[in-house]
Amino acid sequence: MSRTRAALVASASAVLLAVGGLVLSSPASAASLVEVSNFGNNPGGMRMHIYVPDNRPANPAIV
Repeated sequence: MSRTRAALVASASAVLLAVGGLVLSSPASAASLVEVSNFGNNPGGMRMHIYVPDNRPANPAIV
């Protein structure tokens, strides 16, 4: 019975740590998508967006 209790305590501890991590984590960034409306011939009527982060390094990588 002590193995069952130890497993239960370990499981409960893991759940509490996970929930604590979610509660104490910082909120998501409020970055946005910016629509690009003039990007050339567009016969299919497609839309293009650029992700614009709130904070970025001084010399970000180009992907």
